[in-house]
Amino acid sequence: MALALESASGCAVCDTDPLKLHYVWTLWRIGAATEAQWRAECTATREQIAAQRLGFAGRYCVRAIDADQARRQRDGDPTRTRRHFELHLRLQAPLIAWYRTLASVFPDRVQFDWPDTGEFEADPAAAPDPLRYALDRFDALVAALPTAALG
Repeated sequence: MALALESASGCAVCDTDPLKLHYVWTLWRIGAATEAQWRAECTATREQIAAQRLGFAGRYCVRAIDADQARRQRDGDPTRTRRHFELHLRLQAPLIAWYRTLASVFPDRVQFDWPDTGEFEADPAAAPDPLRYALDRFDALVAALPTAALG
């Protein structure tokens, strides 16, 4: 859907990382997934990038959250269930580490704050992203990530 929107308008903004590989890695880092799970997801993701079914985003906007503020927001909104809320709070430190590592591989793509809304202007004439499916960048990311579970 994002590619279709990008093709039609020049820009697509998603509220998640297209690869989603960070999730199993962060789970492994806190001891909630195994290394075998991480390696299997990593292999599957690499295959999907090679087949151009998954790719890197052109830009990542990452912001750390304050755990107490997040709890207040959760408690103030009884309309939503948050079954894994505490787990997701535990994932924050390794998630920030993931994106810092991604920033070392893609220095101009990761920003650690929230952009102004005007920063997402579409450019229908923009050339396709030459690094969207870059396996060498994927391999560099994986190689640069810490590899021991934190437990």
